[in-house]
Amino acid sequence: MASEQIVDLYRVLDIQRDASQEEIKQAYRRALLRHHPDKNRAAAEEVFPPKSVPAIDTVREAFRVLSTLSSRQKYDAALGSQMALSQRPEVAAPRPANIVSLDDFEEKEASIWAHPCRCGGVFVITEDLLEQDVHLIGCDSCSEALWVGYEVHEA
Repeated sequence: MASEQIVDLYRVLDIQRDASQEEIKQAYRRALLRHHPDKNRAAAEEVFPPKSVPAIDTVREAFRVLSTLSSRQKYDAALGSQMALSQRPEVAAPRPANIVSLDDFEEKEASIWAHPCRCGGVFVITEDLLEQDVHLIGCDSCSEALWVGYEVHEA
């Protein structure tokens, strides 16, 4: 699932996730009446905050998806994946412990430079990484990260 949020169609129809087909149909009819622009707008705002009242098209989409077993199963799987992802803790990008100039690296081979890590491992940067303007590199033996300071000069 990309970055697009999936609308909770169960909430749109104001039903439980285990609702029967008959309950879905009844909820759809209630939602159509509740959310219709010419009907009781105040009742819709009791369930949804004013700026989040679903459009009639969203109500129709909720019924279309949830009233068919195969589309409901696909939707449930996608919604479950989104919920699982949203409950995972944010994984922060590695923060460099140090900033080291490329001049402090030792040239090991043509186009490969290395710098020792405190764990005994090595930070390695290549010419390809330099050309891609990569500055943050990791140790080959631990989770330590290092910011490599350099400037790319165009030839």
